[in-house]
Amino acid sequence: MIPKVARRGHSFKGAGLYYLHDKANNNGERVSTSDRVAWTYVHNMPTDDPEKAMRYMAYTSMNADHLKEQAGGSRAGRKSTKGSVYSFSLAWHTNETPEEDHMRNISLDALDRLGLKDNHQAVIVAHQETDHDHVHVICNLVNMETGKIASVSNDRLILSKWAQEYELEHGVYCEQRIKNNEQRAKHSKDKDHHKEGQGEYRSDDTKAKPETDIVKHREKKIDKVQIQELYQQSDSAEAFQAALQDNGYELAKGDRRGLVLVDNVTGKVHSLSRQLKGLWQKDKETGKWRGGLEDRFSDFDANDLMSVEEVRKANTYDREQENIDRHNRELDAADLAAKEKAKQIEKSTQQRSDDKNKDGLKEKNTKKQTQRDALKNKSDREVLLPPPAYKKLDRQQKRQRDIDYELAQIEKMLDKSHNVSAHEKRIQALQDKLSKTKRVDLFGRERKAYNRLKEQIALAQKGLDDIAQRRAEYLSIKRKQIEEKYPDPDQQKTVNDQPIIDLETEKQKRIEEIKARQLKEVNRREDKRSRDDGYGLDRG
Repeated sequence: MIPKVARRGHSFKGAGLYYLHDKANNNGERVSTSDRVAWTYVHNMPTDDPEKAMRYMAYTSMNADHLKEQAGGSRAGRKSTKGSVYSFSLAWHTNETPEEDHMRNISLDALDRLGLKDNHQAVIVAHQETDHDHVHVICNLVNMETGKIASVSNDRLILSKWAQEYELEHGVYCEQRIKNNEQRAKHSKDKDHHKEGQGEYRSDDTKAKPETDIVKHREKKIDKVQIQELYQQSDSAEAFQAALQDNGYELAKGDRRGLVLVDNVTGKVHSLSRQLKGLWQKDKETGKWRGGLEDRFSDFDANDLMSVEEVRKANTYDREQENIDRHNRELDAADLAAKEKAKQIEKSTQQRSDDKNKDGLKEKNTKKQTQRDALKNKSDREVLLPPPAYKKLDRQQKRQRDIDYELAQIEKMLDKSHNVSAHEKRIQALQDKLSKTKRVDLFGRERKAYNRLKEQIALAQKGLDDIAQRRAEYLSIKRKQIEEKYPDPDQQKTVNDQPIIDLETEKQKRIEEIKARQLKEVNRREDKRSRDDGYGLDRG
């Protein structure tokens, strides 16, 4: 979940033209279609038409002074110079496929957190032109009851804290936000411990603290000196790229800025020419710029570099693989702990057995051992019959239940980490969208959009197949490990490679014995009841 606040404006009509229709084409002409709009929702207005809702909000904003008089207030008060058109967007991760009801309720929850839900008009617009699901919320800051303009100070910090709570409940995709909010909270806590008069809030201050109780926090910018040193110390393009990777950056091809640096943690893009002094030099005679990595490194070829999107996708896969490896390490540690515990139990059992031998049972155990040795040495290879068949069957069933339980836990962990259902829903949504369009009727930009949809489906299906293959291999390995962890305690002993006992026969025999005992008990109770009745008649 990524919330982003847009710049405030004065024109609801302009906001409607931008959010409810397609963007301007290459010639700068604004089109009137609405192909990128998936759905809309109107809040606190007597209409479902978003175009009319924009006019309602414009009317409310223009008549703010009149609303103040109707509410019994004065026309005086704070006049906003930034405008009453307030908008922000909420974007979900590409692996998430939220439903329309969920997106609408979450948008209203964000408005409630900002204090703009009850008496403020709003329009929610969902777009479908990107790979990730996102909505835009256009809100009127003028209160439709009092005519006052709401204050949205610290809105970015409020939405950041709200987005963190959302991800902790539905799945974390932006770990950097959690780190930033922790830094802000730590800074705010340190301020509360300042002496009187030194902090922003004093111990005797009667004014309540703001809801956020946090300060702005900015991550450290890219270290230009470090990049310059790596550039000067490298003797080849390969060495320069390796040094950048060791320090958390990837050299990539930019869309407009030539070569760029991509932060492997945050995914931010930085221009390479701004970090390196003297990379480009201006020729005094011709007035043209010359230079670049090609002049410094003879082995450099920009065509071998990945694009920014390819680097970001690769980093996403690495983080997913890292999560899988972490789960594997946790499972291995749990297996090791279980083995250690079993060894301790076995050791304590052996110790108790030794103590019993010391207390006078040694002679008895010796006698039993002698009997077992005598049976083993018989010429006809007679062996002791195993425990009753039903006990063996119970143990085997328990072993199978333990194996199935551990495999089920591993599959749950894989479902949670891979999020296969989200991938399948996304593929189905793309296929449904593709099926609505006929290729023979497409041309120009529509044909490009059609081909782009096919490429997205192919990439998503390939990713799903890779996940399924890795999942199958991992489950196969884990099944073998679990089966070794739970060996069969009752391997059937054989004589001349033939089983000496039939499990089904022994089980049926055991059932007949139980039925016989039950029948015997019923007869005994009937006889007792008859004797009691006879005694009663004699006494009467």
